[in-house]
Amino acid sequence: MRRPDPRSSVAIPVPRAVARRLAVVFLLLGTLLRPAVAQDDPGDWVSLVVLHTNDVHGAVLPRSPALAQLEATEDVGGFAALAAVVKAERAAAAARGAHVLLVDGGDVWRGTPEGDLTKGDLIVEAFGRLGYDAVALGNHEFDLGLSNAVRLAKAAPFPWVSANVTEQATGATPSWLRTHVVKEVGGLRVALVGMTTVETPRIVVGGDALGLAFAPPAEAAAAQAKALATTSDLVIFVTHLGPQPDIEILKAVPTCPLVVGGHSHTRLAKPIDARGDGTGWVVQAGTACIVVGKVTLDVHRTTKAVRLRTSELIPLIPSKVGRDAETEAFLAGRLDAIAELKALKSVVGTLTGDLPRVGANPRDTSPAGHFMADATRAAAGADVGLANRGGIRVVLPAGPVTRRDLFLLMPFDNTVVTQTLTGAELREIVGFSLKTGLSGRISPLEVSGLTARFRIVEREGKQAVEWLAFDVGGRPLDDAKAYRVALNSFLAGGGDGYKQLVKPGAKDTGVLVRDVLGDALGKAGTYAPDRASRLVEEK
Repeated sequence: MRRPDPRSSVAIPVPRAVARRLAVVFLLLGTLLRPAVAQDDPGDWVSLVVLHTNDVHGAVLPRSPALAQLEATEDVGGFAALAAVVKAERAAAAARGAHVLLVDGGDVWRGTPEGDLTKGDLIVEAFGRLGYDAVALGNHEFDLGLSNAVRLAKAAPFPWVSANVTEQATGATPSWLRTHVVKEVGGLRVALVGMTTVETPRIVVGGDALGLAFAPPAEAAAAQAKALATTSDLVIFVTHLGPQPDIEILKAVPTCPLVVGGHSHTRLAKPIDARGDGTGWVVQAGTACIVVGKVTLDVHRTTKAVRLRTSELIPLIPSKVGRDAETEAFLAGRLDAIAELKALKSVVGTLTGDLPRVGANPRDTSPAGHFMADATRAAAGADVGLANRGGIRVVLPAGPVTRRDLFLLMPFDNTVVTQTLTGAELREIVGFSLKTGLSGRISPLEVSGLTARFRIVEREGKQAVEWLAFDVGGRPLDDAKAYRVALNSFLAGGGDGYKQLVKPGAKDTGVLVRDVLGDALGKAGTYAPDRASRLVEEK
């Protein structure tokens, strides 16, 4: 006989009249005992729209979809389309009682002929016309030295911000820079606080001579948030750091709801939920003004609670977002005065396939790196050519290549340098690149004239390279032999952390790497990308 389950319920018959009376009693009790809930008055909340760009690198003009890596049937990006979005968003916000802030995550001007040939003046003026509320100080702002960065900052009609940059001599924030700016929107005081990558002295030519100190961002952020506690209602960080340091800032500052980032050129289609509880988000909008980010926040006037309503990236496709006629006219007038731009329109040669900046695997060398290292080696008549991957700035698509395209590929005014390295030094430098090039601390090397097979192994708790083969010119490397090496002036000066490449007796040819690329492609006429990695990792 089956025993009744003690966990099962037992039905007790109840007369209908009693049941009706009990229902009324329970209903009244529920009404009396229900906790009071304050009704959400829409007037208690301020709607704040944060429009954001980063790593514009002088890209005020549109570019082809292939070069922009965006699906479209027309040229995309640029400031005429960006201005159209900004004006439309400001008008829409005003109509519904919302408020708009426009911010940028740094690296404003370096990377295009329009930026470089004007030493940043044109780009800074264009930023000013759009009415940016705050712009983070990027590392490439220093590419023409401290004096040019100071000149641009003083001329800018917007504040350049960074709270972790101080003068080494005084410990004070430089007079030309601000730690933050406070904007009053809808009765709220919103502090926009800047941050700059601590890697700046290492990755900028002459960075050690800037006379500036770069404090750890999370520590500086916490200190700045504490200092602003009584003078602001909301703190938003605008940074040139990359996603991981941005996440660390949100963890260090629990009251901050948003970090608008830059530096890593990441298109974040969805914001990063940094704390994992929906209270702090990291956003970033790629590079080259191809998309603009839009974050909509609701901020409670009394409690200062923040709700993330939406976060999106808006592709700057002119047929969808429009073009601002005033911005187009401004740019056309300024660009017509730059004679050098006309020469950049000429076609140099043709690519039979795309020229990617990365290989199939993380430690592989890349087709674009092969093109650059090969051209550098050939121009110098060297045994080996070296290039830093960080100096390759875009993916060139298949088809005709203009001198402007080559400028975008290699915008820096680096020249070809020759020096002598022993085989042992070459082996050590390439090994250093393979071990640490993926950490983000240095840029991996691209090579020409040498091939190698290797394994990454653990030795005494550290990563080491085990060489299975290492050839130069098709012959095994001779550790004692002297090899002629061609590289760019940035690397030869120890840039990207390659202090081993600073050698007495190095000779600077004075020839721009960019011109060497044009000569090589022009001579070939048609170039087929070399896709086979020259450094092969064996598992």
